[in-house]
Amino acid sequence: MTAEAQNNTRVPKASDVLANLLKVRILGEGLAPGDRLPPEADLIEQYGFSRGTVRESLRMLETDGIVAVRRGPRGGIEVTRPDVSRVTRLLAVLLAFDGTPVSDLVEFRLIIEPGAAAMAARQATAEQRDALVAMTMEEHGDVPHSVDFHRLLGVATNNYFTSTVLTTMNQVLEWQTNSTELSGHQRTGTSAAHRSIAAAVKRGDEAKASRIMRAHILEFKEVLAAQGRLDQPVVPRPSAGSPPRAVLY
Repeated sequence: MTAEAQNNTRVPKASDVLANLLKVRILGEGLAPGDRLPPEADLIEQYGFSRGTVRESLRMLETDGIVAVRRGPRGGIEVTRPDVSRVTRLLAVLLAFDGTPVSDLVEFRLIIEPGAAAMAARQATAEQRDALVAMTMEEHGDVPHSVDFHRLLGVATNNYFTSTVLTTMNQVLEWQTNSTELSGHQRTGTSAAHRSIAAAVKRGDEAKASRIMRAHILEFKEVLAAQGRLDQPVVPRPSAGSPPRAVLY
């Protein structure tokens, strides 16, 4: 190893090491949310780290949503389930720092969502199919319902990885969305597309669900192009006095 490489090698802090050991313990022992780790004093004895290191490691795990530390007579270290919103917040920051354009998001959706629609048509439960159809009967192209439809479609794939990716993507967009950027005609078209996708999923028609979803996203791409938005950052920098916005179709 060169001297330069040695200088750039980061020696992990004791708290990093212990946090990783505790993660391995939680996962290796199959601990579930609500289960408890040993008390702080026992962790100090078992792992041989100082009280300060143990507490810093636990704070790191709390930040990651892996444990909750409660003080007092009835307190303890309880295993928790990380919330997907933590991933979403980090993703939003990364997208903002990189200035990721809307066009990248549209291309990603064209890869992921037609396949997700086909997967839902193949794997959704009867209850999930009915829920998708019911949702489209209630929506009128407004943004909250549009986001919820895409999120529910992800859940209906019954593929946790796909569902998590779609939930994260749509949650980032929901934070930035303003429905007034869609005309009445476009909102009506959104509702019609969702109804057609839901109907195809309910029938188990994978090819049609995928085809309609792709056409739906391509139509939205045309809307964004007409607005001159494809080259804009997907997480726009806010202008003075107004929050950042983006649109979801």
